[in-house]
Amino acid sequence: MAGLEIHPLSELRDEAAALLADRFRAQREAEPLLPDMDDFEAQLPIGEGVVATRGGTAVAFLAGAVEDDTARVGFAGCAASDPEALRDLFAVSAQVRGVSRLAVAIPASANALVDAIFRLAFGCQLVWGVREADVPGDVEVPLHECRFGTRDDPAAVVELERSFQRYVRFRSQYLRLYRAVP
Repeated sequence: MAGLEIHPLSELRDEAAALLADRFRAQREAEPLLPDMDDFEAQLPIGEGVVATRGGTAVAFLAGAVEDDTARVGFAGCAASDPEALRDLFAVSAQVRGVSRLAVAIPASANALVDAIFRLAFGCQLVWGVREADVPGDVEVPLHECRFGTRDDPAAVVELERSFQRYVRFRSQYLRLYRAVP
């Protein structure tokens, strides 16, 4: 098997776009509500990124932005016909860009990509989902009026203000606990 060669994304954008198109086609089969798309080069991140080739053929790309010590890779920031190459691309990016963490968006249906990243990053922080809205027919939306206050309104306004205060107190306690965790 030929060795892996690493190139700047700027040199192989067409090849990276083709990898992304293949990944999106598979993703769309699993998630048919996604829109049809044909210009994948326009979806590639602008800026730094790397492409892995094997025997002159692009097999993976990884691109995104650096924030502190984390490489953040968005929805169109990675694709691979050889998912293990993503691990090598992250290793190169980590060394060149001075990062030690990776946050990457990968379709849940791309099992091989997910597996490769999990072996690199050890887990999942969050999941996004797309589904069709469930609307059982015509929905009546009530219209509200704005009016001047009346003498009967203060009790309701006081209760509303108290509920805001309870919410803010709860949120403040949560944030203090969150900040205390090492």
